[in-house]
Amino acid sequence: MRIREALARDLTRTAQGVSRARGWGEPPRLHLEARSDPDFGDLTCNLPLAWSRSAGCPPHSLARALIEALPPRPWWREVRLEGPGFLNFFLSPVGLQVVVLDVLRRGARCLQTGEGRGREVQVPGVRALPQTLEQGGRILDWEARARLLESSGFRVVREFRESEPAPPVRLVGRKANRPWTFPQLLETFGQPVLGFLLLDRPGFLDLDLARDPTLANPAQKVLYACTRTWALKKMAADQGFAPGSPPKRSDLEALGTSREFRLARALEELPWTTARAAAQNRPRLLTAWAVALADLFHAYYNHERILGAPPAVTRARLALAQAVQEGLEAALAVLGLRSPERRA
Repeated sequence: MRIREALARDLTRTAQGVSRARGWGEPPRLHLEARSDPDFGDLTCNLPLAWSRSAGCPPHSLARALIEALPPRPWWREVRLEGPGFLNFFLSPVGLQVVVLDVLRRGARCLQTGEGRGREVQVPGVRALPQTLEQGGRILDWEARARLLESSGFRVVREFRESEPAPPVRLVGRKANRPWTFPQLLETFGQPVLGFLLLDRPGFLDLDLARDPTLANPAQKVLYACTRTWALKKMAADQGFAPGSPPKRSDLEALGTSREFRLARALEELPWTTARAAAQNRPRLLTAWAVALADLFHAYYNHERILGAPPAVTRARLALAQAVQEGLEAALAVLGLRSPERRA
């Protein structure tokens, strides 16, 4: 179950019921967003504000009526009315568990949505192998856009273009004046790093950043987060935490730190970030999501004891790390990139 879809159903049905009871007319289309600051909720909805004028009712009155009529759900700790008419929803520990279990259950499909409903959409494509940096960047972008649309439920048809000029790519850093070919860049930096950086900043490539093996390189940051999850799994197996049956919600009851909630928030956002990236033809939205999740996971890994904690805590945190791995690798795959462990 996806928390956001369940909330959308509850809010839609509640708004329709309240409208019939009070004669407020048809409610507007529902729009849910993740909050940037967890202190103000995990998801927010502006329905009372958007509905106020057509309903002829103050937004705060609308909001209170909706809150009173909403069915109680264990995955929400609190629903709060804030600002001119926003409903802010706060995840409970049960909600955290539901998010993690949903990612684990879906696996590589955790970023997929059905928003396209099978509609056909054309995406440019080329048959020739890229030789210049510009051609390589264009192909990476087109292929990422195609996979993003497919993951959002569209049926992609490629429109092959042989002679269309590729947009320029600005090259900076040491040896930027060298006449690089795309195959040379691939051999020097590797497909995951080169592809990630070109998708993350279209039209720009910093050779010094591409060479940087540290976490200052956003591509390395994401790839190293994948590597850490794989290493964690191997170390856990050596200590007797071998993979068994899929975890149940009760197996995750030890989760609940602020860092664990932040990871769950980011994982919850993945399919909707993918859908926005597809709708806007902006693969960069997904690379930015991957960097943000990798940042959160590195902080979690460095500050929370995973192995060496009480067994119930270790099992719960290993499940969370597995969900992070599934999310990152699904994002890389839809961008046409793979983690080193998956390629091995």
